[in-house]
Amino acid sequence: MDNDDIILSPRQKLACSISAGALLVALGIFLLLVGVGVFPFGLRLALIPASLVTVGLIFIVAGIIQDNVVALWLGCFILAASTVSIFAPLAYTVRRGYSILYPLYIAAPGIACLVTMIYSREFKDHIKAIIFFFVLSGFFFLNSAFGVPWVIVLPLMLASFGIFIIVVAVIVRNRIKGNVEN
Repeated sequence: MDNDDIILSPRQKLACSISAGALLVALGIFLLLVGVGVFPFGLRLALIPASLVTVGLIFIVAGIIQDNVVALWLGCFILAASTVSIFAPLAYTVRRGYSILYPLYIAAPGIACLVTMIYSREFKDHIKAIIFFFVLSGFFFLNSAFGVPWVIVLPLMLASFGIFIIVVAVIVRNRIKGNVEN
């Protein structure tokens, strides 16, 4: 067994199981209330977003209980991506509709990294991932929200990726060079 393996105490296992069960009970009650007409939308509209939010919350709670950044990241990723499902029906009421929301799917890994960065207090690698995914999402947002044509967005995006590659290559080269000299 590696030293990195997570060994959970019986209390942690119980807490994870109880919290997951409680969240599933809450989902069931919510869907029942939707089904009997308490809310002004139907089960078809609520099922997938509510289920995704529940799964995301289960991972987040388990990640916190277990002090497991990977589970926390997965939960935050699922929760960030599920916001698109939640707001998609509302998005169709505005001019550009769903297209203004889909960049959130691209930003979701960066949003998850932002949360896990704060939780773990590990900044260096998280910042790089956050910048990468937010910049990428920003290019898609330029097109979807502001109507900037792909003939402009795509070349800008490719040039940015070229800059990212050059920066990473120089950083890696300097690290390798520094390790060889030491």
